[in-house]
Order: sequence, then C-alpha cells, then structure tokens
Amino acid sequence: MLSLLGGVDLPIAAIRQQVYEAFDAVVHVARQSDGSRCVTSIGRPEVDGLLTEWAAS
Repeated sequence: MLSLLGGVDLPIAAIRQQVYEAFDAVVHVARQSDGSRCVTSIGRPEVDGLLTEWAAS
C-alpha cells in the first residue's frame, strides 16, 4: 500500500474502501504439472478486506 508510505495519515478503512472499489473480481490461476494453467477460483473482494469465493474447481 503505497498510500501508507507517502506520509499522509489516511485511515485504514478509507484505503480498504479504495482497494475494494478498484477490483471487480480476483482470479487465481495455478500452473499444472504439464505446464498448462488452470483457473482454480474466482472471487469478489469484500469491504472488510476478505474475498468471497464465487467458484472453485
């Protein structure tokens, strides 16, 4: 979080809200043993900083 290093005293809640609003979805991709990649989960960021999982394989 570069905003925390800038010397501006922003509340953590405000920073989390900005990050939450910046992302619509988080996609986790893993490399398989054969070198291919596979989507392992898709999630939605929540305001409290956690990730709500939509789907998993």
